[in-house]
Amino acid sequence: MPLELAIALSALASAALSTGLYIMKVRAVALPSLGTGFRWRAWLAFVRDPGWLSGLGLQVAGYALYFFVLRFAPLSLVHAAHTGGLVLFLLLSVFVLGEPAGAREWLGGLAVIGGLVCLGLSLDDEGSASPTQVELFLFTLSCIVLAALAVLTDRRPNRPVGTSLAAGLILGLAGVFAKLVATASSVPEALQSSALWLALGTNIGGFALMQAALQNGRGVVVAPIFALLSDLVPIAAGLIIFHEGLPDDPAAAALRLCAFALALGGAAALATSAEVQADPKQPTARN
Repeated sequence: MPLELAIALSALASAALSTGLYIMKVRAVALPSLGTGFRWRAWLAFVRDPGWLSGLGLQVAGYALYFFVLRFAPLSLVHAAHTGGLVLFLLLSVFVLGEPAGAREWLGGLAVIGGLVCLGLSLDDEGSASPTQVELFLFTLSCIVLAALAVLTDRRPNRPVGTSLAAGLILGLAGVFAKLVATASSVPEALQSSALWLALGTNIGGFALMQAALQNGRGVVVAPIFALLSDLVPIAAGLIIFHEGLPDDPAAAALRLCAFALALGGAAALATSAEVQADPKQPTARN
């Protein structure tokens, strides 16, 4: 598959994921509280809600397309393109949900768009190498420890920022395992690999944490945090453990670095924007 097509499909997958995320955010505020994400009785109300399920359907479709692209494109490039979905979520949160956004957030969105342009201009023939078991173990352990610390050190009620940080780290780790499954030499090998179960487990755990963060915090704050980390972790993994190098051409290499910096820097600007009080008239989750 040409890299240009893979990047375009990555952006499309991100759009589907972001739209599904928006729908689930709208419904989550009217559903029972998930606490930090693992109140199993509360989840029954979620899986019975048609609106929330439609958002979930878009998330599944977007993830399926993302998984397909992983087989043909480097992990770092796919996730650099995925930051474009953050811009779509920002637009939906502001113009439909009515959440406020300032100059910092709009500049962050423009930086993400600039990063995607630079990414498109830096495409070159490249691939990924398989990580060693030691590299994969150390990278996985680091993400899990950071996720646990994020939740434990957030002292706010229901820990919205901590759960958002943890969600991003675990979902980013899920992308690493998904890459291993997608690039298996055969379907039987993929089905028998430990990476499949690790991908499922991290996706489920990250998804639960993501829903808790969306329910307990403002969309324009918590969504950029986990969106940033869920892309930063795979980009780092691509460069560090999958050994995805920069293009040989110096100009293309500079554009690639600029793409990473703008995409992630723009997402960071969104993630670190000041949180304001939610509209008191906005519906809140039922206990």
